[in-house]
Amino acid sequence: MSIAILRNKYDHELCTRQYRDHLDDLESIFYLFCEVVFYWDKETVPLWWNSDDLYECAASKLLMFCIEPDEFETDEVDPEYSDVSCKLLKRFFAFTQEFVVKKEEINMMGDHQAEERERLVLVDSWEDHFDRLLGIFDDALEELGLPPYHDDGSTSPSVSPTPTLAEQLETLALTSRSDSKGRL
Repeated sequence: MSIAILRNKYDHELCTRQYRDHLDDLESIFYLFCEVVFYWDKETVPLWWNSDDLYECAASKLLMFCIEPDEFETDEVDPEYSDVSCKLLKRFFAFTQEFVVKKEEINMMGDHQAEERERLVLVDSWEDHFDRLLGIFDDALEELGLPPYHDDGSTSPSVSPTPTLAEQLETLALTSRSDSKGRL
């Protein structure tokens, strides 16, 4: 769970100012990736992964992002994973750190209108965020001698626009009409 979501669960004033966005999902994916590649036992599992206290969990995650990206330790990565996985993890950490720090800076601005403007700028950059993260993974695939995930050269995820209510009703009406005539 992202730091912002954890903090929203115990900081009700902050909860009124910040909302869940795609960056929370990307941050959560980072934590899941850590769960996959790290070899943790009872003594080495990080507090942010093992704590039931939401405040403690959020604080320890935030503390993790206070280091320089090159200081992010990958010593406990399961030996089954290659150096490419360690490099990928470090790059994913640096990518995640950028927006975690930015969101915290926004939270400390003190001017709610300025905070909202900055949040919108951050959220409006969603295509860039996805392009950069997919590029990080594509670079790792290339380093492993595998083709990039996207064959067409793009890294943008294909997003199908959600049909409007009118379009959904029209589709339903056409389907019902076809069904009543014994077709389809």
